[in-house]
Amino acid sequence: WKPRVLLVDEVDVFFTKSFYGSTYLPACELRHETISNLLREVYTKKPATLEAVKDWQVYKDVCLRLQTWEFLVDTAVSSMLGGMECFAEHAAESQYVVKDDAIGYREQDSIVFNVSYGYLTLIAYLKENQAGNISEHSLTKNLKLLVECGEFLFAKLPQDFDLVMGVTGTLETMSPAEKRIVKEDYHIKRMVYMPSVYGQNQVVEKLIAVEESEEGFLATLMAEIEEAKAARAVVVFFDSTQGLREFAKHPCFSKHVDESNLLLEEIYPEEKSQIVTCRAATMNAVTLASSTFGRGTDFQCMDDTVQQAGGIHIIQTHVADTLSEEIQIKGRTARQGEKGSWSMVLRKPCLLKTYAVDEQALSNIMAAGRNDESRKAMWNLINDKRMHLNMAQLEELISFVAENEVTHQQAVSFSSALLTKNVVDVRKYLEHRNRPAASMGMEGKARILVLMDATGSMSQIITAAKDAVGEMFGRAGEILDEHLGKGTDKFEMQFAVFRNYSSGPAKLLEFSPWKSNPDDLRDFLKATSASGGQGNEAIEIGFWHANQQADVKRIILIGDAPGNEDAEVSKKRHGYGEARFLSTNYQQPTTVNTEMDKLIAKKIPVDCFFVNTRCQAAFEKMAKATHGKAFPLVVSKVEGRELLIGHITTSILLHVGGEGKGDELVNAYTKKFGKMHS
Repeated sequence: WKPRVLLVDEVDVFFTKSFYGSTYLPACELRHETISNLLREVYTKKPATLEAVKDWQVYKDVCLRLQTWEFLVDTAVSSMLGGMECFAEHAAESQYVVKDDAIGYREQDSIVFNVSYGYLTLIAYLKENQAGNISEHSLTKNLKLLVECGEFLFAKLPQDFDLVMGVTGTLETMSPAEKRIVKEDYHIKRMVYMPSVYGQNQVVEKLIAVEESEEGFLATLMAEIEEAKAARAVVVFFDSTQGLREFAKHPCFSKHVDESNLLLEEIYPEEKSQIVTCRAATMNAVTLASSTFGRGTDFQCMDDTVQQAGGIHIIQTHVADTLSEEIQIKGRTARQGEKGSWSMVLRKPCLLKTYAVDEQALSNIMAAGRNDESRKAMWNLINDKRMHLNMAQLEELISFVAENEVTHQQAVSFSSALLTKNVVDVRKYLEHRNRPAASMGMEGKARILVLMDATGSMSQIITAAKDAVGEMFGRAGEILDEHLGKGTDKFEMQFAVFRNYSSGPAKLLEFSPWKSNPDDLRDFLKATSASGGQGNEAIEIGFWHANQQADVKRIILIGDAPGNEDAEVSKKRHGYGEARFLSTNYQQPTTVNTEMDKLIAKKIPVDCFFVNTRCQAAFEKMAKATHGKAFPLVVSKVEGRELLIGHITTSILLHVGGEGKGDELVNAYTKKFGKMHS
């Protein structure tokens, strides 16, 4: 027996959505010439349904090879069909890279080739092979049948180690709740604070500027850049690649862009290394970096002139999601005893929308002028709201872990069954995890479309939806199994998220495939991040998308801002470049009223969940016009989360049951799970 040791680098990473709020989904890969032939033919012929494929000889050849495990073939074909339906969105969202005869994905600040998005990645190989960018050898190596082999909570994995230890620079920023989890769940009992061998950090906190207008924001940011670059080096951090690109193209900075460094996730490692080690920390250098590079990037300052003038100057153009992330960004300067400084330049509308900062308190501090006292007051005001939001997010992550613990234990039991060669239990579990999606357009199918605002202030809502989707499917399946003898194969759900025209065509609208199991929908929501935002949001695009879909029975709209007014649509499209939308699905402008009239004609009700009172009147009006319902939604409270789960689940049951059985199914739900929320 050998003890297993887990080494942790930066403990705050434990509590990110990508770790504590996510699951590990291992898959087994089956390769054979017959499998390769089937996948190629599905991609080439693009059949409408699984049933059509079952008549093909290549399908029968694979089934013969797998003998009694045909359900794995059906799942593979269904996943391929679903993947081809939404591949364009995957390609735009992931911006995968073809390099060295392989497909890679941008992850953090590099491109990785050991990450796969299942059949979406497989489809990418087929597409790039047809285009001549991937060799036949590489394609053949990547054509395989994928077998889902469990869903493990990342949050539970550290408990399997005999010893957990590590180093971190963010121990002091942990909340009491996070420290409790570290001690009680991960058994990290001893915490030691060690002073730096380089002495006290010398970073100078210069400025926190909050600007009312976009013009004021850009002017202050440019003034900070110009002042710092005169005798030093400056690195400007943006919350997204999109924000960085928009600033780089703006007339106020575009004349400098050719002589500046752009530190983006998609650049190759060699280019990144050149910027970080040689170019970013030299006198007069300006580097624009996405927030991904705010952690672990070691800008090496070899220029004595820069050090003598005050070191690297960091400008942060967004509020970091957590205090620990902010500390990491500050830590890109004044490293190992060197000098450095830090400023933050922010937009007032973003603070009000994303963090719900008290407007009067914010205005009072802004009016006090830019001095050390007002800087501290501004930071305290922002940080208090951030800490409040972080606590609510942590509570949701804890709920996610609790709700998925049974799923995790089932995966652990499956692992044990594999080790003991318990074929019966292995097959039972694999059948549960690898169920083919129901055929599109199947008669009697209930389709529920969930439309969500995914702008910057909606991060908490997206997390809540991801955490709740499994519960919705579980409850609906349970009631349907008990009363109709059939579970989730009688309904499909799709999540679609909309933003605004400032986000550009690729991010304006994103949507999942129509699915009858929660895992694919949860994966879509995991990959979806809140970003952008521009006053009223593009609900009209969400409704436009709904009108493109077949057999939608009901729409669930969740948001915190009204839709764009008719005049705003034209103004925003032109303001951010009408040409960006030409040759896309959005080349023809539309409005909320235009799309809502179509929904009314189709008799599709829209149930509206409003997150704040700002959009209440607009949401109630839309719900009334379409014969839907309107509800306030506070997902940070248990009642709010239950309202969302209950309403969507009972909507599914009503439409699956129809006039004859719908009310009976809802009554059964109410009896089993509590008060009906519809």
